This record gives sequence, C-alpha cells and structure tokens, in this order.
Amino acid sequence: MLRDLVTAARGSSRRRDGTGSRFHGIALIATLVAMLVAVAGCGSTGATSTSSPGADPASLAPAGSAGYFSAVVRPSGSLASGALDAAREISRLSDPFGDLVQAADRSASGSGSGFNYTRDIAPWLGPRVGVFVDPTPGIPLSHTAYAVIADSTNSSKAMTFLDKLLRHGSDSGSVVSHSYRGTSYDTSGQSIGGQAGAIVKGFAVYGSVPGVEKVIDTASGGSSLAGASAYQSSGAATASGALAGGYLNYESLVSLISESGGPAAAEAPLLGLTLAKAGVHSVGFTLSATGSALAMNVFTSLPVSNGAKTRTASSALATLPGDAWFGFGLGNLGAGVSRGLAELGGTSGGSAGASGIFSLLDSHLHGLRIERDILPWLGDAGLFVTGDNLQTLGGALVIHSTRPAASKAAVPRIRAALAGIRGVVVRTASIRGADAAISVSKAGLPFVVYIVDGNGRFAIALGAQAAEQALRPSSTLASSAVYHSASDELGQGIQPSFLLSIPSLAALVLPHIGAATAAKVSSYVQAFTVLAIGAQRSGSKVTSRLVVGLR
Repeated sequence: MLRDLVTAARGSSRRRDGTGSRFHGIALIATLVAMLVAVAGCGSTGATSTSSPGADPASLAPAGSAGYFSAVVRPSGSLASGALDAAREISRLSDPFGDLVQAADRSASGSGSGFNYTRDIAPWLGPRVGVFVDPTPGIPLSHTAYAVIADSTNSSKAMTFLDKLLRHGSDSGSVVSHSYRGTSYDTSGQSIGGQAGAIVKGFAVYGSVPGVEKVIDTASGGSSLAGASAYQSSGAATASGALAGGYLNYESLVSLISESGGPAAAEAPLLGLTLAKAGVHSVGFTLSATGSALAMNVFTSLPVSNGAKTRTASSALATLPGDAWFGFGLGNLGAGVSRGLAELGGTSGGSAGASGIFSLLDSHLHGLRIERDILPWLGDAGLFVTGDNLQTLGGALVIHSTRPAASKAAVPRIRAALAGIRGVVVRTASIRGADAAISVSKAGLPFVVYIVDGNGRFAIALGAQAAEQALRPSSTLASSAVYHSASDELGQGIQPSFLLSIPSLAALVLPHIGAATAAKVSSYVQAFTVLAIGAQRSGSKVTSRLVVGLR
C-alpha cells in the first residue's frame, strides 16, 4: 500500500493544472500518515524531545475542526506490548514491525521517491501524530485547512524531512520561506496555494497553507481542539489505553459539504436537520489492540428516549437459535420504522408526505396495507444465519410480535399480495410450531422462502428448518459458545447485538474461492475468532464497541 501511495504522489507532482497541487498534497499526506501509523510499536529513538513528553497534537488543532485523527506511533509499555502481540498473532511473524519497516524502506527506495523511514523519519519522530480538517465557510474545498501534526524529538531533523517532502512535491524542486505571526514556514515552489511545512512549538507540521497557518494561529493563543467542549465530551480525548482515536463534528462536516459545490451540497441542509433531530452533534472513537482482541469504541450522545434500543437489540440477538454463526439484533423495530417514516414525511410535506409513501407502497401490494397490517405489531427483531455448507445454509429474519393475533392475520394478506406477482408460486405450508405459514418459490431459484407466525414470533425464513428454528429454537444464542466468546471479548458488561463467527464464515466460503487463494487467506483467517458489536448507555452517552477476537 505504501508503494502505491508514493507512486500516486510522484505522479501527481507532474500535473500542471489547477487541481494538481491539491491532489499531490492529499497523496503526500496519505503517504506520511501511512508511513507513521504502519510502524507503530517500533520503539523509541532515544533522542531528546523538543516538545513536551507525550504532548497532544490536538493542542495545536483548531477548535472548529470538522474531523481529527490521532495515533500513538511510538508506543511504550502495555500499548507497545499489546500492539506487538496482536501483530504477531495476525502476521505469524516474530518481528512484524521490524519487517514492516524494512519492507516500507525497500518499497520507498524502489519507487525512486528517495524517502526512507529509518533515515528520514525515525531520528525525529515522537510518540504521537494527529491529522485535522477544518473547513472555513465561504472557502472552496481546494483551499480547505488540513495538516499532519507530529510530535518531534529533534526539530532540526524534522525540518530537514519537511523540506525534502516539500521539494519532492514542487514542480521546480524549490522551497520558498514565509513568515506568519512571527513563525517561519516553507512552501513547495512559489505558489502560496501549495503545501507547507513548519516547526510549531516542537511539533512538525505539514499540510495545506491554510492548515499550517491555523496551527500557528492556535499556537499563538487561538482556541484549540484539545480545549473544545465538544471534543472533550466525545470520549476520544479522555479514553486511556488506545493506540489511535478520532473525532467528527457533524455540524462542521455539514458546513464542509455545503461549501463543496458538488451534488451532495444540495442535501447538506437535510442532513443537518436529520442529525439535529436525532440529537447527534459529534462522535469520537478509539482503537486498541491486545494479544486477545482488536477493539474499536465509538462514543456519541443520543436523546434518553432512544435508550431502550441498545438493551432490546442485545435481547433480540440472545433469543435467536443457538446454532447460528451470524446474528444481528434490532431494538424497537416498529417504533423506529414509524418514527423514520414520520420524519421523512415531515421533511416532504408533513403527514401528507408520510401518507403518500404508504399509498405508493400499498398500490403495489394487492390489498396489503403496511400502516394497518404490518406496523402495529412490529417489535424487536433479529437476523440469523446457520449451516456449514451451501446445502445446509439457512437463516431468517425473526420479528417479535407485540400483537400475535394481528401478526397471524397478516400472513394470509401477505399471501394475497405475493400471489399477484407474476411467476411467484405461493402455497400453504406446514411448519412445526406455526399458527400460520406459507411457502414462496419462483422458477429458476434454488431455494424456498417461508413466511410463518407462531409463539409470538413472525419470521421470513430461508428453508423449512430455519423457519422452525425461528419460531421455537431448540437452544438460544445466549447459551452458545460463540455468544459467550463475543460477550467476553466485548467486556465492560456490554452484551452483543451483532456477532459473527469468523471460522464458520471461513469454512463456508474458502472451499469456493480456489485452492491457492484459500491457502493464502486461511493463514490469516486462522488468527481470528469472533467479530462482535454491542452498546452501553449512561444517561445520554452511548458507547458502542466493536471487537475482533484473536486466538
């Protein structure tokens, strides 16, 4: 990947049109970040730091940043050992980071770029690196402020690298010096609209000219992201034990989209309104690694009225069949669908808008009415998949019925609606545990779909066995080994609302992708156990956690 990024950067430097410098800058930013993050865990150079030990790059990012990402690229202690253990488990190499550094240096050398991590970056790179994007209203995207802010242990060597980077991106191979608020910075070539590099309070800064100048503004007393209440409350700033983290300010992102002038700009006001109604203003996330799992935490705030969803989604998953290797729970499905349609109707003409949506749907359903026949009984829902080969593959969408009589009555109405579709064959079916059941088939398709209701559940299932398990499972996921593994990896008292057994998926897929490819993929897949997602709520704060278990 590094070689591709460097090659892209070299190619973009030859462009002479107005967009060349912008794409060149983005390519070089990507190259720099990839080089820094790829070698996380490689250890310390032992040089004397010119910025504060463990200094936070967010202290120089502007407070209004729409997006911010940071990484501990020179970890120590448990962070370093956790990253090393995880990398060894996945790569099956004894020194994965050392091998990666060598590969990166060979790739850069082979590309002819002249960059070398060991020679150009390691001698000055400090513990942490951050990247921000900060849109300014009225300023086109091509002049958006963005920059990489890297903690530096040696300002002189860091500036030497920045100048080399700028010369590489300059059409003329020259660097021009400027001064802003008493701080010197260099740009690639004569154009002030190109890329810039500077040392600001011991940090190496590289990005667009507006981005570097905003860093200087912040260093000169401007409000920083580190002190912004939205960033502090996002959770990304205060999480411990993380190798990397980030922050998105939706209000600033909407502003950025609005100023883009592209097709999405017209939809920005609707996006802003939707987010405001949902009570979402910002989101933070962190990434961590240990010898047993890779984990991502996402922090956001939601109105307290939405709190039950995180609990009922995990409950819906727990009641799915115990032999499922994939499961996904949804809380309060009916309320969510109704609220979504009401909000959609409100943005397109109030209740008349929602009624119009129902009328359009109902006109194609031969007497079935969604608002009357379906929505009133929709409760929690879950989706599951079972089977270890294509012949035994099955699964179902299971919906807990809040009105069993109404969900049972819906089955014959659904039959009438489907019978009106050309080529579809609908029959009454006999499924153990079902109070009402139909089968749906179509010529040319190798499977039969069953729509069944019974035991307070409504299901749309692939195969008769899955239909029976959906209504009356012989065991539940809550008692299965894969569920307990998912719960253990999530930790913190979080129960899964999504789980996937990676070995089970591999056993299903690998036999069908070719022996050579399967052998390559298998060596990596064997490192993983389960992928799980769950959420926990405290007041309006919601922490969503994704983990991938390692053997």
